[in-house]
This record gives sequence, structure tokens and C-alpha cells, in this order.
Amino acid sequence: MRRSAGRARRHPRASGDANRNLQAEAVAASLQSAYRGWVIIWSAWRQAFTAFCALGADPLIIDDTSVSRLLGRIGEVELAATMGGTGEDVNARRAAETMRDRARPPRFSREDRA
Repeated sequence: MRRSAGRARRHPRASGDANRNLQAEAVAASLQSAYRGWVIIWSAWRQAFTAFCALGADPLIIDDTSVSRLLGRIGEVELAATMGGTGEDVNARRAAETMRDRARPPRFSREDRA
């Protein structure tokens, strides 16, 4: 069977990608159990962590490729919630950073691997 000239041959994903996804899923599961009021998942397609806030009446979603930045943003939202804010100001301020971070490949620091 011949392939057309413009079609690229697909290569199977490297096992390193699969291991990385498994590791990130385990990190997300441990964060999920540590942070009540949040649903935290790993998106293999986007290569980012997503945290859904269940603390307030308004839905709030945080995306980040770094665990440390994600936890910092979760802390900001929780602080805003305890001070009577909704967290929307935090979300609006971080929207530009989220879009910028999506363009970068994720980087796992040593603390993320633990």
C-alpha cells in the first residue's frame, strides 16, 4: 500500500510520554485528596493540570502546567474566599498567564515528582 506524498507517517508515542502522564495523574490524585473543595485532574491532551473550585457559588477553573503555580493560585482563591471575595478577580488577573502557559510545554520540577 502506498501513501500519498503529503501524508506524514504517524509514530507511536514514546513510553516516556506514557510514564509522564501516569506520574502526572498520580500527582493530581494526591492533590485531589489533599485539597477539599477542589476537583483536580491531569489532562494528557493539553499536558496541564486543571482545578475546578467547588467552594463558592460561581464556577472557577484554574489551568496550569506547573503544580507549584497551580497550588499558589488555589491558595489565592481560597484566601479571597475567606476574605469575602469571589475569586473572580484572581481568575481574571491570571487569564493572561494561563493563555501564555498553554503555549509552553509543561515542565515538572523536582517537587512535582514527589
